[in-house]
Amino acid sequence: MKINLIRSFIPGKDVNVSKQFYLDLGFKVIWEGEDLVEFGTEEQNFFLQKYYQEDWANNTMIQMFVEDLDSLYNIAENVIPNYKGTKIKSIFTAHYGRTFHLIDPSGVLWHMCERLEK
Repeated sequence: MKINLIRSFIPGKDVNVSKQFYLDLGFKVIWEGEDLVEFGTEEQNFFLQKYYQEDWANNTMIQMFVEDLDSLYNIAENVIPNYKGTKIKSIFTAHYGRTFHLIDPSGVLWHMCERLEK
């Protein structure tokens, strides 16, 4: 089996607030429909959907790897105060790399990561 792409669908409690949150973090809109917004690049992306269930949102985790975690962390630190319910955990090192945790306006937990040099 050769996998070409796997995409996640995440909940949007208030899809307009969540959309602006992701734009403020630096994500790009690839496509937008009535009930979905696709963020990312052609190769790496996810869907924000106009649907919310608290249990689902609070149990959704996504891991994303970037080349410059410090830059993303600095952006996120400035974005977080503008959005109710969002949280950020300081950068720490795990077995898979440097990381910080970020909770979006709907309760989705992101593991923002950067691989350790080998």
